[in-house]
Amino acid sequence: MYMKNLFSKILSITDYGGTHYLIIICGIKIKIPKREFARRRKNNVFNFYKKNKQDITKIPPAEGDSRKLQLANLALLKELD
Repeated sequence: MYMKNLFSKILSITDYGGTHYLIIICGIKIKIPKREFARRRKNNVFNFYKKNKQDITKIPPAEGDSRKLQLANLALLKELD
């Protein structure tokens, strides 16, 4: 029992939200993304621009419902500000 408690203080792995695992080794916390989350982030078009150090202001604006949602969120944020 004592060894189990000692081991749990040295190393622990827990679920950190839906996207990461939290590993604690001797008090040092490390967050590691889950595979599916890492895969989705890798396939995200904006990650391509960030990785290649391209200017994201050159990306064409959203269209249709996505643009309407963006503008509605902007209006809400301006109101809260």
